[in-house]
Amino acid sequence: MKIEKLYENLNTYVSTLEESDAATVKKLAADPAAPALGDSLTLLASILREVRAEIATAKAKSTGRRGILGAARRLLKVAETMTRKDFFGAWTGKDGRQYICSGFHGAALNEPLDLPESAGGEMVEVEILGSRRGETQPLSLPTASQVRSHIKICKAEKDFFCGRKGHIVWDFGPGLPLVNAQYLLDMLELLPDACAVCHTQNTEISPIYFTCAAGDGVLLPARPPENYTRENTANRYAPAPEEIHQEEPEKLNPQETPADLTPNLQEDKPMKTGDIVQISNAYSKSYNGLYFVEHSPGDPGWLGTDYSLHRITKAGKLSTSKYNTHFWPLRTFSNNREYTAKADAWNAEHAQIAPATVKDLSQIAAHFQQKAEGAKKYADHYAWDWGEDHPEVQRGRACQALYESIVHRLCPEGIEIPSVPEENPTESPEEIARQIAEREAAEKRRAEVERQIQEGRAYIEKISQQYPIRPGEPVVKIRWSEHPAFYSWNDDSLDLSPAAAEIVLGRYDWERAEEERGGYEKTKFLITWTDEADETHSYEGRYDLGDNDGGLVAHIRSFAACRRKHPYNTAPEEAEEEAKGIEALADRLAACTATVAGDVVSFTWAPWLEATAQQKRKSIQDLHDMVDLLTDEQLEEAIRTVDPKDSEKESVAKYFLQILFQRNPKRALEFFRRWRSGEA
Repeated sequence: MKIEKLYENLNTYVSTLEESDAATVKKLAADPAAPALGDSLTLLASILREVRAEIATAKAKSTGRRGILGAARRLLKVAETMTRKDFFGAWTGKDGRQYICSGFHGAALNEPLDLPESAGGEMVEVEILGSRRGETQPLSLPTASQVRSHIKICKAEKDFFCGRKGHIVWDFGPGLPLVNAQYLLDMLELLPDACAVCHTQNTEISPIYFTCAAGDGVLLPARPPENYTRENTANRYAPAPEEIHQEEPEKLNPQETPADLTPNLQEDKPMKTGDIVQISNAYSKSYNGLYFVEHSPGDPGWLGTDYSLHRITKAGKLSTSKYNTHFWPLRTFSNNREYTAKADAWNAEHAQIAPATVKDLSQIAAHFQQKAEGAKKYADHYAWDWGEDHPEVQRGRACQALYESIVHRLCPEGIEIPSVPEENPTESPEEIARQIAEREAAEKRRAEVERQIQEGRAYIEKISQQYPIRPGEPVVKIRWSEHPAFYSWNDDSLDLSPAAAEIVLGRYDWERAEEERGGYEKTKFLITWTDEADETHSYEGRYDLGDNDGGLVAHIRSFAACRRKHPYNTAPEEAEEEAKGIEALADRLAACTATVAGDVVSFTWAPWLEATAQQKRKSIQDLHDMVDLLTDEQLEEAIRTVDPKDSEKESVAKYFLQILFQRNPKRALEFFRRWRSGEA
């Protein structure tokens, strides 16, 4: 469950309490200094405070999720609701800067964004730059992460401003502006690192003016009603993330390192996965302690270039704390650049790592034993589909061998490894039957893929020999494909003539479209050719086999028409020119795919045949719709009419059983056992 959903559920529970109790909980939850009395209401308020602080910290750590362009587009979305379209939108001002305004907040950007232009208004430009008129006083701005977490918390609490539209607000405190929190977030993202001021007179209704290297901006306040209690919203929340873990470093002298620790383990003897180590003299004391090496550079399945360390206790127990993983060399993760640079410089000079011992290695061995079993399950799973020679299967086997060797090294003969509890200690007959069915289905899929691979190679080689690449004509390179028929070739290793590509792609496109399972299989191709001026050209595309485009030439013509219809960010005349070039390529290919040696290379369905196929597909869909109208009892009655030993009608029973299983798996399995045993 996401922490925001947990917080929402807690507030829903609070709303079910008596009115006086709910008010007490909300009051205590809003007060960080509330006393811990030990009763149920105080405990519930404490949980709400901790969860809310967790939301604020988590959201504060996420940076760069919404950029300047996203904030500008949200501002313009608000502008769309305004009636005076000539005053609100995006336009270029007389000073050459780009102005954007919603009617409630706006900005003048020094570097323009890709936004739709509107007429604009000189009066709005003057208001955006209004901070240059009159005396002003500075405002302390929150971070974008703080405002974002505040919005999420208020949504969970259903704590909306009592105004007509029920917005969430950010209050700068009594005597200072009260603003729409979402608009404030837009301004903080639109003008990062901005400073803000408001006028010294009538500060409660004074606009907030922003200025930074990116430009200037203005945000209009909301007028609070008479009975509205004012407070500084920033006081509700914990310190910003840059203030976390910024304790002063321990005043350690590098010469005071314990005598049993070597200066640096990596210079003495390289660390390896499974080693027990101790970190000392780190900038933050929370980094010092015992660890075991969970991953090392070069381990199968580990792409990192650093060592991954997992914290443990002196007794050898694995830490379950939130920050129990670190890397060597030490890395500092903080939003405060100054603190990060200071910590990294200290750690590079003073932090040390050395071999260590713990009382009991059995729990660490059990950890690697569990990883070995997980690697084995991973390899076994993919071996069903791809075989033991597949790279993913070999990687899983390598991980399994590594972890098993670590277990043997940590716990030689005579040391008992704690048993790892199974996910399903006792499996029901239904679960066993399901697993058997899954293995059988996987085996069938694997056999079908092997058949498609073999038949596909034979067919493509045959067509390639019948229609070889002739001098001067384009070459179609199959870069890669999801269709098994192309699995025999490595990427970029299959070259076809236009005629062969037309036949091969057209066939597999039609066959895939006729399959009932739906979907498509992506196939990327590259066409290269030399024109009359002896200049080389290329065209790269992707043919989705199963879309029934009608062959390579028809597919390329269809893309040209799509490019002409949807120019996207390209000017219409440029899109038209590009579409003409693509159509010219299609004509060149069509000339090469004309009738060769009396064989038809490409074809188009006759109207009556296409109508028949459409009618067949509609009949199948009508059958599915009709079955959906049957009740569970009617489905069971239909299955009872089939003898379990009748192999000819077995598919009918399977069809109805699948429908019943999709609706109610437990009921379907119970009925299946009774039907198979003759008791139904």
